[in-house]
Amino acid sequence: MLAAWLHAQQPASGDRLADVLVHLGAQATALDRSLPSFTCLQKANSDELREGRHDQPAKVLRHVEFTANLRVRRLADGKLAESAEFLTVNGKPFDANGFTMPAYAQGGFLQAVSYFLPDQQRCYVYTLAGNRVDFTAAPNAAADSHCRSAGTTGFALLDDDGNLKHIERNVSAYGAAVYHLIPHAEVDMVPVTLNGVTYPLSSHLVSERPNGRFLDRFESRYTGCKLFTATVIIGPVTSMPEVPK
Repeated sequence: MLAAWLHAQQPASGDRLADVLVHLGAQATALDRSLPSFTCLQKANSDELREGRHDQPAKVLRHVEFTANLRVRRLADGKLAESAEFLTVNGKPFDANGFTMPAYAQGGFLQAVSYFLPDQQRCYVYTLAGNRVDFTAAPNAAADSHCRSAGTTGFALLDDDGNLKHIERNVSAYGAAVYHLIPHAEVDMVPVTLNGVTYPLSSHLVSERPNGRFLDRFESRYTGCKLFTATVIIGPVTSMPEVPK
């Protein structure tokens, strides 16, 4: 049914688009259902910015940078949960008393591909041009309780093998408020093999949220991702830092 509908909408490239969506759906499903627990080194910057005047660059009002051991764990209910052991803050060893930062984002390892989960594809309209897949909320998405796509637009870039390498998406003020989403996010992805299976994992995340006259921006890089097993010795997990509201 989906392939037939896509073919009707895209007579020149509908078959290829349908094949691409099947392939991306399989990748997203693997992340959703079988991605094992793993850990990565995280290096991140959190900034509060004010727009520059007269074509000047944005002014940084607050800046925090940190490193952490990030853990992504598969819980008993099958969901993925992120937690962090903070290592350094602004170049100094992490203080157990904690710290505050302007912005923080997580969930990019699964949410980045959620737009292509098979049971979510009815919530979007997709178009294909070369190695780029654009997506936007389906016309009836707001009325479908299964969907969280109203106000969403974005695109994904694929490598020569058809695998995800970059995703960007924007959400309208309505969608951000209703679904509690960050208005702008973009993710770079790289193939990582865990337990003999290769998954597209986030290597670079950028998120931006307007905050009155300011812009809260979070940027994070993830390296050295590896299987999290009993043989990996990592210190106790620290609580997430406070993000001012």
